Amino acid sequence: MLLNILTPGLALVLVTLASVWDLRTGRIPNALTYPVILIGPFIALLPWAGPDIWNSLAGLAVAFLPALALWMMGALGGGDVKLLAAVGGLLGYPLILDTLFYSLIAGAGMGLTLVVWRGQLSGFGQRLWLALIALTAPKVPWPAWNADLRIPFAVAIGLGTAATLFLPLVDFRVWNF
Repeated sequence: MLLNILTPGLALVLVTLASVWDLRTGRIPNALTYPVILIGPFIALLPWAGPDIWNSLAGLAVAFLPALALWMMGALGGGDVKLLAAVGGLLGYPLILDTLFYSLIAGAGMGLTLVVWRGQLSGFGQRLWLALIALTAPKVPWPAWNADLRIPFAVAIGLGTAATLFLPLVDFRVWNF
């Protein structure tokens, strides 16, 4: 059935292209994300091609709004926000929730690996602690993040998208009784 291939396939192609671009340049081009943001809901108008229009728009919004908040705090780049919105429009709601969850886990793992690799764990811990305090105390300023600790988050989004699409196919049972 085409429903099971079209929108997930487009999402995988999109995140693969964005990941390669992000790894090479540190950016995700608008020419890659904007067309998919527009095309995703239009594909949803086809009754056999993916989530319905409301789930597509909900997926786009559910992906865009938290990513926008993270961009405003300086934790994500603008291309990452648009990439998440495009993936949300393709996969729809509720699949985008899984994608966001897995992407954040992958991104946290990538970031922690980079911090440990560079021997900057103590400084990162301080900034993380200050960020937690800033979340609870409104008068505490938000800490400045170290610009050289940026990770290609499109890769994390790609891993999150792949996990969302392929983990349900895996049988994790060790014993079959």
